[in-house]
Amino acid sequence: MIKVGEPRALGRPAAEARLRFGTELHELSGGPRRRLLMVDDEPAFELSFYCGTCPLPFRRLETAQQKLSLESM
Repeated sequence: MIKVGEPRALGRPAAEARLRFGTELHELSGGPRRRLLMVDDEPAFELSFYCGTCPLPFRRLETAQQKLSLESM
């Protein structure tokens, strides 16, 4: 059996988090959105649309200016 309980949040509150996932419009005409990994509210990596058959690739963006480590987080 699976135990069911109340939902709980993991990690830091959103206002304190340095990393988050977000989206932005790819085109002004309202085309498909880009999925992004944001570092300090700046786009750092673009995520592919995951279909379930391929690995989830990340593409580093030019705006990614920092390196992060677990120790610094």
